[in-house]
Amino acid sequence: MTNKKCLHIQLGQVKQDPALAPGKRGARKLIVTEILKGKEHEATSDIWVPADECPVLHMSNTEMAIFNEQANQDRHYHKEGTEIYETIEGEVNIEVEGKIYLLKQGDVIVVHPFSIHEVKKNGNKFLCRVITLNCKGEKDKFRV
Repeated sequence: MTNKKCLHIQLGQVKQDPALAPGKRGARKLIVTEILKGKEHEATSDIWVPADECPVLHMSNTEMAIFNEQANQDRHYHKEGTEIYETIEGEVNIEVEGKIYLLKQGDVIVVHPFSIHEVKKNGNKFLCRVITLNCKGEKDKFRV
């Protein structure tokens, strides 16, 4: 883990990320609990710049990702992690325990551990951020 003081992530740079382009995977991790070799590397600058092999900030218990309507979504829950979703642009439908919430630009929803949830595709274009606290990575994601 680095002892970097910060990683500045600018919205304009995120919007230019090749992973978010039409026909691509629609998601990019920016803070990770584990670096995936060949896909990510520890950021060497305090300014984040998109690339095919993404610069990330490595933290032991927190993850952050940006995603859009192209990202694969699944119904899941976490035993330990708490997820905070924020709509940056557009509108996003998120189902939590059977109830659908419409998040408009600037809206935030906090999903507690053991709450089954899923981002629902509704044909709208959007850009969303998800921050997972007390994160244990894929070991704490249980698909339903």
